[in-house]
Amino acid sequence: MISSLIDCAQTSFARPLTHPEMEKLVNFYVQEAFAPETVMLCVAYVASRGKRTMGAVSHELKVWRAEGVETGEQADAHLQLLALRAQREQYVSGLLGIADTELTLGGRKAIARWYEVYGYDDSMVQEAAVQAGPKRDLWYWNSILKTWNAKGLRTVHDVRGPVAGMGASRNLRVDRAEPSGNDFLKNAARRRPLRKKTDTPAE
Repeated sequence: MISSLIDCAQTSFARPLTHPEMEKLVNFYVQEAFAPETVMLCVAYVASRGKRTMGAVSHELKVWRAEGVETGEQADAHLQLLALRAQREQYVSGLLGIADTELTLGGRKAIARWYEVYGYDDSMVQEAAVQAGPKRDLWYWNSILKTWNAKGLRTVHDVRGPVAGMGASRNLRVDRAEPSGNDFLKNAARRRPLRKKTDTPAE
């Protein structure tokens, strides 16, 4: 297994490993108890992003573990998620008119939240961009999407509906199908007119 780890790393890095690098690689498996498949997938992923150092592998493995990635199957699923995140980041950066490399870590986390927590798709992100007008600002879009999520608006149809156009939730007016029972104007025509009571002079 150790031999396979070293061969995988040397292939991914496209160079021979130094002795300290080999020791660090083995420690991921022996001392830090990462599954060999997880280490191999992580090495390949880090190398694909142009980072061919054990320091980069170590950092990425810690991030994966924090996200609950332990087994080879979990690592494979996580890589699919990372690829999907990359596609979404490219889409959003395209709407912003910037390169995806210009996105900050906070911006990337916000984008992930739109899709993975709020459950929105590209059409909702695009709608936020449309409603923001010429203001191409990720954090402004974030405030729009956060507000929609808080209001329970799930689709573009919801966003463009009458409820969404009424402003903040605290100002929403809820019209009842039936009167509340305390309708001042109900049966107004049949009410007796109110007359001022006058005192009758004593005889």
